[in-house]
Amino acid sequence: MKKAMLIVNPTAGKEKAPEFAKQLEKKLNSYFDEVLLKETQKPLDATRFARQACDDHFDSVFVMGGDGTVSEAISGLAEQNHRPKFGFIPMGTTNDMGHSLNLSMDPTTAIEALDFERTTKLDVGKVNDEYFMNVIGIGDIPYAVNNTSIEKKAKLGHAAYIVDAFKEILDYKTHTFVTTVDQISREIETSLIIIALGPVVGGFENVFKYARVNDGKLHFAYIKDKNFFDTVKALPDVLKGIEKSTKAIGYKALEHISIESVDEDDKVGISADGDNLDQMPLDIRVLASHIDVYRGPYQDEV
Repeated sequence: MKKAMLIVNPTAGKEKAPEFAKQLEKKLNSYFDEVLLKETQKPLDATRFARQACDDHFDSVFVMGGDGTVSEAISGLAEQNHRPKFGFIPMGTTNDMGHSLNLSMDPTTAIEALDFERTTKLDVGKVNDEYFMNVIGIGDIPYAVNNTSIEKKAKLGHAAYIVDAFKEILDYKTHTFVTTVDQISREIETSLIIIALGPVVGGFENVFKYARVNDGKLHFAYIKDKNFFDTVKALPDVLKGIEKSTKAIGYKALEHISIESVDEDDKVGISADGDNLDQMPLDIRVLASHIDVYRGPYQDEV
């Protein structure tokens, strides 16, 4: 008997998620013997529901919501003895993992294209005792983007993040960190560190040009900036796709990294998949090919 759980954030997609959930529930009922619908009402509900699905040996868990709800659900699945297959319909502003998995950004199209035999492996990130599925940002820029107001996002969409990021670039500030990889420590000064599991970051495709969601790597990059003009000079390297270190960007693909601030009193902004994290130090690792996830069709399959 095949069982699926459908977790819906009723406020997602400008509160249209329940409408699309009916379409998805109908499709799930065509394949699964039992479909259990759960609606989130408060933070971490999606984590609790997903963990229940693990305990009750569900075959699959599906989420309808933005990146935050998706991340919460994956946190509920991570490192459990039984991990159901995972699927989601993107309903947020950026939907980074949805882009990485070739899912349509139109909910109806994504539901129609859902193929229950089409899955791939998905890496999951772990930072200290928490989990993430897409990106960690360290510095004032990701902190500002992470705290972009709901009203501004509703009005400007993805452009709201760009506006807030640019404002933070103008109010330039660097931080000094010690990074440790393979027991080798080094000091870096930068305004921005990005650690991603896939190619898409903040809605921009191929920021990490050759990253894949199941390559077993954390893609670590930082801007080599000492002033505002260095920051601006690095932007073209980021937008064309990071594939190696340059004069403006430091880059490395790795499995584990520790990061701490040199100045303990320096309150650095840290976010993981849109959630603010506590301060340093950070211990970040990848759980390779940790979850089976339903994906969209690749180009040669269309």
